[in-house]
Amino acid sequence: MRGLKYIHVRLIRRGKCEERLSPSDLFHNVRRLFKQLFGKTSLAQSFLRVKELEADKFVVSVNQAYLKEAISVLSLIYEMNGQRVSIKVIKVSSTIKGSTN
Repeated sequence: MRGLKYIHVRLIRRGKCEERLSPSDLFHNVRRLFKQLFGKTSLAQSFLRVKELEADKFVVSVNQAYLKEAISVLSLIYEMNGQRVSIKVIKVSSTIKGSTN
């Protein structure tokens, strides 16, 4: 297996959004769309994980071989839990610490 890459992302809310979105909300949306676009096997091999840093900032970890696919999926998400959102990739790094600096 190749190493992991860490994608630091920021969730941008569109319109009135009262409800806080959790890492599991983002994870389930990314996982669902990744599976639709690239299939179950690629999803399993991607080792996708999501960790919350602070409100609306997350780190998505992914197998290095699936980095481009993960970034593509993140850019395609426009709604979560009925809320209009967009996701901005801030930085990609080989370490969690590097992705958050």
